[in-house]
Amino acid sequence: MSSTVRIILTVVICLGLLVAYEMLFRPPAPPPDAGSASGTGTASGTGTASGTGAASGTGAASGTGTASGTGTAGGTAAGAASKPTVVEGKPPAGPRSATVEGKQVTLSHPSGKVTFTDRGAALRSWSLSNPRYRETKEGRLVPVDLVQTEAGKGPWPLLTLFPGSEFEVPPDAEFKLVKQEAQLLRYVWQSDKVRVTKQYDLDARWPVMWMSLQVENLTSKALRQRLEVKLHGRQDPHSAAPSFTNPYPRIPTGLCYVNGELHRRSLAGILGTESGCTAAGCGSGEQGPVNKVGETLWLATDDRYFLTAVVPQSPQRERRCEIKQLGDQLIEVSLLYSEGSLEPGKPLKEKFAVFAGAKELHQMDAVKGPQGSEAHLGEAIELGWFAVLCRPMLWLMHKFYALFGNWGIAIILLTLVVKLLTLYWTQKSMRSMRAMQKLKPEIDRLREKYKEDKQRLNQEMMGLYKANKVNPLGGCLPMLIQMPVWFALYRTLGNAVELYHSSFFGWITDLTAPDPYYVLPLLLGAAMYGQQAITPQPMEGPQAKMMKYFMPGMFTVMMLWLPSGLTLYIFVNTLLTMLHQWYMNKSDPPMAPVKASPATRETATKGPQGGNGQRGAGPRGQKKKKG
Repeated sequence: MSSTVRIILTVVICLGLLVAYEMLFRPPAPPPDAGSASGTGTASGTGTASGTGAASGTGAASGTGTASGTGTAGGTAAGAASKPTVVEGKPPAGPRSATVEGKQVTLSHPSGKVTFTDRGAALRSWSLSNPRYRETKEGRLVPVDLVQTEAGKGPWPLLTLFPGSEFEVPPDAEFKLVKQEAQLLRYVWQSDKVRVTKQYDLDARWPVMWMSLQVENLTSKALRQRLEVKLHGRQDPHSAAPSFTNPYPRIPTGLCYVNGELHRRSLAGILGTESGCTAAGCGSGEQGPVNKVGETLWLATDDRYFLTAVVPQSPQRERRCEIKQLGDQLIEVSLLYSEGSLEPGKPLKEKFAVFAGAKELHQMDAVKGPQGSEAHLGEAIELGWFAVLCRPMLWLMHKFYALFGNWGIAIILLTLVVKLLTLYWTQKSMRSMRAMQKLKPEIDRLREKYKEDKQRLNQEMMGLYKANKVNPLGGCLPMLIQMPVWFALYRTLGNAVELYHSSFFGWITDLTAPDPYYVLPLLLGAAMYGQQAITPQPMEGPQAKMMKYFMPGMFTVMMLWLPSGLTLYIFVNTLLTMLHQWYMNKSDPPMAPVKASPATRETATKGPQGGNGQRGAGPRGQKKKKG
């Protein structure tokens, strides 16, 4: 069996073992933590749904005095929040909304329609206008809404809490709209102790909203205050789990970027029933809740293609970021500030950049932190070990798309570029395969001669390769070079929203989805069979026949459920390799005669042994005869 075959089989076996391990040895789910699962009492699907995950993140940006709709400090359920909440023993602090939906106002933004509610001065809806950003709900194709909390239940994004403070801003606080412009809203809420002002300013250039929070002390003494910003992601109970046939389901995750490290958790990752990794990325790859203190640049919720992130603009660095379970279907991401004092006449002011939209790298990289510092929001598209390849590949595809307006053509041109970059090693590999094929008779003789002495056999084979200037690993180089490219492209296609619902031609309407009619996988299998047929094989018999049919069949089956963009890349690459091999077979000059190994030359020089065990005539025999 050749080295190339061994490498391919090793990769296939390793992948199979990983899948088997996940299926057979997955750790059992620990009992949910009562404090985190039900402490807030809101099972109502807060924040963002798995469809976009982004909306919840926007919630964080506001940092206002309202709770994130998670059942409030008193533990009221979000479903019952239609009535004003009164904490026993305390009078109501300021006006409260009588309905969950509240009074709503809609602003137009280049990315879509943005709707706010006076209940908590929160974000009620962010509906994307790009026709590619659509999803099927209840049998209908509708625009993606970054806020997918259940209607009539809430809570809505962009709510905040003040836990442990000497004043209360309830999650159902009814804010008053005091200013409205084309791209700006300002809300005010007041109690006997504080006045809270929240202002939203939409950025017309980017899918970014600036939210400003101001809290004024109306008393004559200092008040203890501590701000907490919350986001939520809702796990759709009907969404599928990751599997071989569905590698990229829409699963919401919570994210914290603390001390230069990304921490990501899905609901299953928090519970420990699944890996902390999802199609969107792995973060730290750990399980269980997250509780990190340090330089927190941002927090967010996301899913496969959409993100809502809150980037604090204040210079304060030390903050606590938590990701935990909240109810049966909810992930809660919270940012807790250190305790401070709210002095009379010295209002608390905080500002947040709220990114809410599709995960486009150039837009995410444009979001900055305090004083224009790098926020590293692009890390939310976690490309893993292959980021060094994924980013240049995505950049190159952007350039090709700008020229031709078709992502399928961009993938084909990317394949050509990769093929040209690896041409030198591919050509050396093909020549090495031809040389190995020609050496096969000599190798067979050595194996027969030294079948009882493996060490001597290896020495003689190395001598044979050296004498004929053949690298036995030369045929593996292109495969080793191509495999990282395949993995990087697989990762890119799984996370690049640019390819989301992007068509190639005809029946291929989404390059991130499998081919619905399996045409590309079948064409790939046929092309791989043709390539095997014209490629010199250093083996014969059953092994050669197995590789001739097994490899095309294996890749055909694998590609039935993988993104059609990846299948297109491998198909075009296989065609180019087949044409290259055909050209090499026709144009390469005949190879030099095989030079025998040292052992074969020694045998030929000494001559065959006689029947009595004595050597025949040779140089040494002639010298002895003369004596």
